[in-house]
Amino acid sequence: MITVKNVTKKYGKFKAVDNISFEINDGEIIGLLGPNGAGKSTTMNILTGFIEPTEGEVIINGYNISKKPKKAKKCIGYMPEGVPLYSDLTVKEFVTYMAELKKGDKVALTSGGYVTIDKELGRGGQGIVYLVDLNGEKKALKWYLNPPDDKFYKNLEHNIMSGAPSDAFLWPEYLTRKEKGSYGYVMKLRPQNYFEFGNFLLAKKSFRSYTAMLAAAMKICNGFMMLHRCGYSYQDLNDGNFFIDPNTGDVLICDNDNVMPQGEKSGIMGKARYMAPEIVAGVSRINTATVFRFRSFSSCFSMPTILSRVLK
Repeated sequence: MITVKNVTKKYGKFKAVDNISFEINDGEIIGLLGPNGAGKSTTMNILTGFIEPTEGEVIINGYNISKKPKKAKKCIGYMPEGVPLYSDLTVKEFVTYMAELKKGDKVALTSGGYVTIDKELGRGGQGIVYLVDLNGEKKALKWYLNPPDDKFYKNLEHNIMSGAPSDAFLWPEYLTRKEKGSYGYVMKLRPQNYFEFGNFLLAKKSFRSYTAMLAAAMKICNGFMMLHRCGYSYQDLNDGNFFIDPNTGDVLICDNDNVMPQGEKSGIMGKARYMAPEIVAGVSRINTATVFRFRSFSSCFSMPTILSRVLK
């Protein structure tokens, strides 16, 4: 399983390791014994790929660690005497690292049961989205790295209980319990035939027909009309909130954790060029008094910007 052939490590004229060779077979437990300076740590660093030998080679499970380091390191589990990672991190980096979820972690839901982490799907300014398993069904979990306050948590809970205004929304379905100093919510996975609106703006994707383009614009309008009728305001409307099927123009609206009741603030201002000037200046409150008064409704101000880009 591990083969070391004529390995030497030099630092200038000094030989830290001098022409060592040995084999370790599957199931064997081997200890390296010797006084300080004998080369034990250097040998371990060579075996695990942290440093290169000056001469010789190390084979891990059939892979030369110098020539195929990624494949060789996948076969290695290594616990050093002291973990250097933590001391090299800033406070923010350390907190972020500890808040991240790992494959196989189980996260409890407020409704009972749990989801199991499979892998990371992506990350953004608020947190990380994971692929998770819920009773055999694949879902997506958005996990906050810097969790918003209790008001935000309670609003998520309320929105989940109330349900989505329409099927155009990738609405939160389950709320997690608070653990590791954070929390998140579970939603449906986005189908693979839907693409982020930014891809259309950058000409990476295009509508199959004008009919599909017009259908996308109408479905965005209809989705937000239903949202407003339910008394909600979407407080971070921008081009990253939409996923569109280029063939049909069908639309999915995401990031719905920013949806709040009229007149209430989520604490998230929004994206430049999509916010009403009155909201930025703080002279007008976000509300749904009328969907036709763009001055008083943040998402209505953003809507013409979105539609103009859809129909561009």
